[in-house]
Amino acid sequence: MAPVQEKKLLGAAGAPDTLENTIEDEEGQNLWSSILSEVSTRSLSKLPSGKNILVFGEDGSGKTTIMAKLQGAEHNKNGRGLEFLYLIVHDEDRDDQTRCNVWILDGDLYHKGLLKFAASAESLTDTLAVFVADMSRPWTIMESIQKWASVLREHIDKLKIVPEEMRRLEQE
Repeated sequence: MAPVQEKKLLGAAGAPDTLENTIEDEEGQNLWSSILSEVSTRSLSKLPSGKNILVFGEDGSGKTTIMAKLQGAEHNKNGRGLEFLYLIVHDEDRDDQTRCNVWILDGDLYHKGLLKFAASAESLTDTLAVFVADMSRPWTIMESIQKWASVLREHIDKLKIVPEEMRRLEQE
C-alpha cells in the first residue's frame, strides 16, 4: 500500500487554511453582503415627491423672504395673491433630490379663496402649514396666528373630508 500524503489547503494569504481562516472569510463575505444590500436598498428608496408647504402671514411679515432664503436666492419682490415656488431638497447621503412645492398666500384676506389651488383634499396629507409672524410687532403675533389658522381651518372645512379621515389627519 502506498503511503497517504496529507494535503494542506492554503488560504487566501497562502497560509494553511484553518477553521479560524474559514470563519474570518465568512464574516468578511457577510460584511460585504450587508454593505451591498444596504447600498442597494438605499438606492431603491427615493426621496418622496409631491410634498407641499403652505405659508401664511401678514403683509410684510417675511413670508417670501424666508422661502427665498431657503432656496438660496436673494429676495427682491413683494408677493401678491398666491405665489408658487419650489425648493430643491437634496439628500447627500443618497445622492438624491426632489422638489417641494411652496405656496405663499398674500397677507390680505381677500386672497384666501385662492387656497383651493394650493390645497386639495388629496394633497392635504402631504402638506405642511407654516405661519410667519412679524417679530418687530410681538404684540400682534397671537392674533395673527389665530387669524391665519382660522383661514386654514375654514378652507379645510370646505374640502368635505370624511370625518374619520379628518380625525386621523388631526391625530398625525
